[in-house]
Amino acid sequence: FACDVTDRESVDELVDQVPQGDWEVIMRTIHRVAANPTVYDWIQRLAGYRVVASRISACLGSEMTSVLDVGAGTGALYELLDSDTSYIWLDEDPQKLGGFRSRVEAGCNAVLGDATRIGLQGRVVDYVVCVNVAHHLSDRGFARMVRELARVARKQVLFLDPVVKPRSPLSRILWAL
Repeated sequence: FACDVTDRESVDELVDQVPQGDWEVIMRTIHRVAANPTVYDWIQRLAGYRVVASRISACLGSEMTSVLDVGAGTGALYELLDSDTSYIWLDEDPQKLGGFRSRVEAGCNAVLGDATRIGLQGRVVDYVVCVNVAHHLSDRGFARMVRELARVARKQVLFLDPVVKPRSPLSRILWAL
């Protein structure tokens, strides 16, 4: 069965045809493919990262000297910042770290770690940016992450995450990623 991925009804019909027991195998496979930095960047572009990036840029102050990017993926946010802004990449995925390292010059700060236990001192960065991370966490993990974001930020936390539409199979797939 083929479908036009821009036609949501067609995608929903395809998703509804997948036997329930096969979802775990399908999602593990999708996770493995999406973990590849090139595929990950492509998914981000497809999901509208350019719009998100322009909104983030508008929120970041001109007096900013440092940014912590939590759940940084391959570090696309880095490209939006002035060269004199200190950028710290934080994610728990070693493959994404490889993607980040391939896109930036040596010497950029990177922390391979957990958003619920950020290994930095308190109030150490001007801005903390966290995009599309919360849906990967349990309710308890989300609460811990929010406390950590607030703890390390001096000025502001910018937080953005998708809203799930439980009746939409496409939304459920994207949320599960």
